[in-house]
Amino acid sequence: TVQVRCTLSASYTVSLNAGTTVGGTIPARLLTTGSTTLAYNLYTTNGRTTVWGDGTGGSSSVAGTGTGLTQNLTIYGRIAGAQNLAAGSFSDAVTATISF
Repeated sequence: TVQVRCTLSASYTVSLNAGTTVGGTIPARLLTTGSTTLAYNLYTTNGRTTVWGDGTGGSSSVAGTGTGLTQNLTIYGRIAGAQNLAAGSFSDAVTATISF
């Protein structure tokens, strides 16, 4: 979840970057453990049809209008299937940028 709190009626946009894993892109994000990577992505809705990014590579940012109160924006994730990898603790760090 990303929390946004903007002035009443102020427009904002929330973009997500590709993450910190080497080789990851917005359309094809990667989790890593050591030298092993695991494909995943982040989406704007629970239908997982639109990649949440910055508007590049077929992705979309999320726009909204401030209410003066905290608004919770849910980020939906999915790990791609059929990845024959050993169990492990995989990670990535994605940065959210809020423009207003």
